[in-house]
Amino acid sequence: MQDNGLPTVWITVPVVDQESGEMLGRICTGFYPDGEDIGGVQGLEYGCDYLFEGLSIVEGELRQERIDCFRVAELLFKHAAQSGNTQALVNLGIIYLHNYTQGQDFDEALVFKGFPKEHFNRKAFTCFRLASEKDYPEAWYYLGDVQLSETADEQGADLNTAGEPAVANKIAAFYSYSRAYRLLDDEGEPRVRAGAALRLARCLEQACGCHRDLQQALGYYEEAALIYEKLVDEGRTWFETHRGEACNAVLRVKQELDGRY
Repeated sequence: MQDNGLPTVWITVPVVDQESGEMLGRICTGFYPDGEDIGGVQGLEYGCDYLFEGLSIVEGELRQERIDCFRVAELLFKHAAQSGNTQALVNLGIIYLHNYTQGQDFDEALVFKGFPKEHFNRKAFTCFRLASEKDYPEAWYYLGDVQLSETADEQGADLNTAGEPAVANKIAAFYSYSRAYRLLDDEGEPRVRAGAALRLARCLEQACGCHRDLQQALGYYEEAALIYEKLVDEGRTWFETHRGEACNAVLRVKQELDGRY
């Protein structure tokens, strides 16, 4: 156990049969932290390796292996976040937001004072809020996702349809998505730009926290579709769902603008 209350993590890599593609086991290549990790750079790198490995595993017979990858990623991101790595903080929030560990998250040691334990969304919100305070674009749009996931009942809002996000949450989410997009520059990561564009497009098409503007929504959908197409072509297949959503939305919005929908 380290001074920060987090355990040492043994780093392993999968061993795969070259002919059959069958997983044969794992071999240990080292441990973390192995000395000082300034800025949590090494912890982030190791954590991303496990995160992407988990995302590449299809749920089924390897369900627990998938969860275990996310559990190790969570620990590594906690180490890196405590060393001041903002991307690790965002990645930690993503694990909580999607409940990748299926309730098997590590909560014996908490990185942040007052870190909420009772609800995954609140844990995710804490991570994204802290990262957004550093004007980290990806944190802003994930913050918007959490704001939209909070239901009217949870907010105590006086709405006729329980289970819908409160009006104030929709406005806050649209602001968060807009903030994320404005903070991006031409050299920013394409996946982050695509994520912000897709979320803004959804809001503008559905009048979620803003006035409906199909023309503007179409522009954002087209931008997101182009980027996701390229990412999927590069082998980042976990963006396939987003690519499909953006491409279908482009066709749908064009039809409506042309009066054919």
